[in-house]
Amino acid sequence: MGCRRSLDRPGELLDGAAEDIAKLLTRSGARPVRMVKTNSQPILFGWEDAQHALPADRLPDAVYHDRARQIRQHPTFKRHLAAALKGRFADREPSPFHEATLYSGGFLSDADARVCARWHELPWDQRGALVKHMGDIRLQAFANRQMFLEAAECLSPESWRKGRDWLRERLTTEAEVPWLTLPKAMSEVTELRAGLDPQDADRHAQLDAIEIWLRERSDRQQVAA
Repeated sequence: MGCRRSLDRPGELLDGAAEDIAKLLTRSGARPVRMVKTNSQPILFGWEDAQHALPADRLPDAVYHDRARQIRQHPTFKRHLAAALKGRFADREPSPFHEATLYSGGFLSDADARVCARWHELPWDQRGALVKHMGDIRLQAFANRQMFLEAAECLSPESWRKGRDWLRERLTTEAEVPWLTLPKAMSEVTELRAGLDPQDADRHAQLDAIEIWLRERSDRQQVAA
């Protein structure tokens, strides 16, 4: 994250309340507060490694160092900024899907992180017993799903049935969900076929093969039910 402000009014940003800073995160046009993901583009470099690539007409280095010092030493700015960032999605409805609750559901605790690391170290037939030690219900769901997909024979009968029901619902639901289900895929095949030239035999054959695969997958789910 970077903070930009004119040199003559640095306190206007640093002294703002969390509500004021939150408005700066989403306002149109140039934003004095910008967010940069450290695990994606643009790549972040340390000052010593990248200052040679900065434009020649930039302000003196002392100005940037002074701004960084003001941010580090300000008594409330970092706390207010953290509150503003935390509240960015407060007005959104929580997702019913565990995969979409990384932020609304909170990050993992250190204890759960240690249990996860241990879970990956164990052989499949010992992982099931460790699931109950995961405090986060999302982790429990992910662990059981992964075991069902990779080592279903290591699950108890009840856990196996839960995994089967989860996968069937995942693939065949008619509800509006943020992933591609079998019914959605069949609908897309139909739409693609409607837009094809009737004489394009190769494309029709490709869609035929996709449709056959989808129907076979759907039939297997019906048999499992």
